Amino acid sequence: ADGIYTVTITPVNSGGRLGIPARYQFTFDTQEPEVTSVTPIDLTQPLSYIGRQLIQIAAQVEDVGPAGLEVEDQRLQLHDAGGNVIPAVQSDDGESQIFLTLSQPLTADGSDDGIYTVTLDLMDKAANLNLISHQLVYDTQAPTLVSTNPTDGSLRSDDITSITARLNDTGGSGIDFAESMLTLLDSTMGIES
Repeated sequence: ADGIYTVTITPVNSGGRLGIPARYQFTFDTQEPEVTSVTPIDLTQPLSYIGRQLIQIAAQVEDVGPAGLEVEDQRLQLHDAGGNVIPAVQSDDGESQIFLTLSQPLTADGSDDGIYTVTLDLMDKAANLNLISHQLVYDTQAPTLVSTNPTDGSLRSDDITSITARLNDTGGSGIDFAESMLTLLDSTMGIES
């Protein structure tokens, strides 16, 4: 079992003479370090979506085994779709938090939108490794309305059985239809139908 063990050795020669006892300890640790959280991504999801300017990534790490870890020895990086490392400065709080501050924040004008990968290379003092890789979609552009049926300002005398809206998302996140809303207002009463 993982833990800190103490070994005591007392040497004895064939003549029965005792040597000086020696005592030492060692740590047995088979558990890899863990990430408890990463901001602004969600490691519990297969893919994270970021819709605001990305300036910094912060990770909370811990070693669940008895060896412990040196927070400054852990590595946090951001890679673009081609696998290139995005220039950044890594720092830490000296205890359990790692910060990756981008040398140039990703822009919010759509020019940096795309798929990125966050990698965390964690190693405790017993050399247990945990290599984490998580993809994120960086999408700062809002979806747009392409067309509607009936069209804006149209005059209709036939029965309208449905209203449709065609949307477009160029940023890569896709349309969230559960959150998107189409509302029909009756102009004479001002109430939703």
